[in-house]
Amino acid sequence: MSGKGPYLVLGLGNPGTAYKRTRHNSGVMVVEELASRFRLRLRRKWRISSRYCRHSYRGSDVICVKPRVYMNHSGVAALASVHTFGVAVERLLVVVDDVNLPLGTLRFKRKGSDGGHNGLSSVIEALGTEDFTRCRIGIGGGHEDELADYVLDEFSEDEEIVLREVISAAADGVLDFIENGIDSAMDRYNSFAIDPTKDDQ
Repeated sequence: MSGKGPYLVLGLGNPGTAYKRTRHNSGVMVVEELASRFRLRLRRKWRISSRYCRHSYRGSDVICVKPRVYMNHSGVAALASVHTFGVAVERLLVVVDDVNLPLGTLRFKRKGSDGGHNGLSSVIEALGTEDFTRCRIGIGGGHEDELADYVLDEFSEDEEIVLREVISAAADGVLDFIENGIDSAMDRYNSFAIDPTKDDQ
């Protein structure tokens, strides 16, 4: 992969226990999964308005960041983190939920628009570019006029079973991106899918 320096994995969501297991916090869950795998605690860093951990993964310096700002202000944490840690944009990976993807699916993308996601929109505006990698976590979607409530609802018990597998796979994909690049992550994980109804068949 081009560029030098650390990788930054930014998991978007909302701070506070009230939002911890909501659909909109899927990105945060991936960062928490990575921290758990690294056996590290996410420490508070006021300068970046976030909690973070730093780990050497197979020779690469990896920084995982969990913003302590609300989703619509994610760009504040993104910009501060990129500047503080000296991260090249091509080594930034933003993990977000996506209502346009079915629950149980993943999509890695090299770059692109915000797709109507307020967190991504904030990051793009703050960085002044769309040219950063993202991992989208499918959460399904409710009716368009109810989406604001839908993304802030918690996953059901049945959805949580699927979610655990998806979060684990997303973390695998993030590590694959770091080790082998975005083409490898897209090839291996964009076909990932779990049928939420499989146990009922």
